Amino acid sequence: MKPSDVHPLFGETSQAYGPFFGPYRQKIAESGLEPPEWGTLAVAHDYMPDPVSVARLQVRTPYANAQRLGERLASLADRGLLERVGADGYRFTEEGERLFRSLEEGLVESMRALEPLSPADLGRTAALLRHLIDAITVLPLAERSCFTVNRSSDLGPQAPVMLRILQYLADFNAFRDDAHLRAWRSHGVSGPAWEALTLMWRNEAYTPAELAEKLAIRQHTADDYAAALDELAGKGWVMERDGEVEVTDAGRTIRQDAEDLTDTYYFAPWSALSPADIDAMGQSLIALRDRLIAMQPAAETQG
Repeated sequence: MKPSDVHPLFGETSQAYGPFFGPYRQKIAESGLEPPEWGTLAVAHDYMPDPVSVARLQVRTPYANAQRLGERLASLADRGLLERVGADGYRFTEEGERLFRSLEEGLVESMRALEPLSPADLGRTAALLRHLIDAITVLPLAERSCFTVNRSSDLGPQAPVMLRILQYLADFNAFRDDAHLRAWRSHGVSGPAWEALTLMWRNEAYTPAELAEKLAIRQHTADDYAAALDELAGKGWVMERDGEVEVTDAGRTIRQDAEDLTDTYYFAPWSALSPADIDAMGQSLIALRDRLIAMQPAAETQG
């Protein structure tokens, strides 16, 4: 298997974990936090002991609505989980830290009970993934800032092996974000505009309304995406035709070049692994993914 064959298995394997978070999901439900609030709280914890801010959150997710991120941080402060620091920073309160640790315990409990393959097979998979983690870690910090922040949530070798594997998969996703951000930020467009270009380049959306629907997680309106399309049109990357917006040849070239550069950055540290290790990693992830998928109906029945 080639690195480009193995990479999609990271996301597929992570998704296969879905039904196996019972105790973790229960603790989140008991906390009263909505999923977006818990997600923000978890990311904020990765920055500890430093404060978190909207600007810091947008380093990795420049595509999100900054106003909504600010409102979410303010809401967590109103709940007593964060406290304001300076003009726009937030840090954890003692209550917030207690809640975070309680939820973390739920995650550990969920993963400790999960054993889809033999301990030897799981240990081998974790070791192969860790080899790539180590190869990324020696890169200059400027090339792995999102990865470095994400690594802060690693509970170390004492964590259940299924949690360690999940952590590594999330770390690779963060490094992919690092690679893509390096590839496009020099073009001088906003995050929403770039993501709009991506969806149109993939032929997944053609109007501001479709972009707002497809990218609802970003919490932008159709008017926001209309402004983003104006930004792209000013670059000559999109044009309107028959009520829809299409990507120009220049826009397609820019976006494809960024994708190619993303791959170059992302796959560079994989050279530290032998072809045999890369193949073994891929085969191990296929076995893990497939076993998790096979176990899902029983997990869903148990609730």
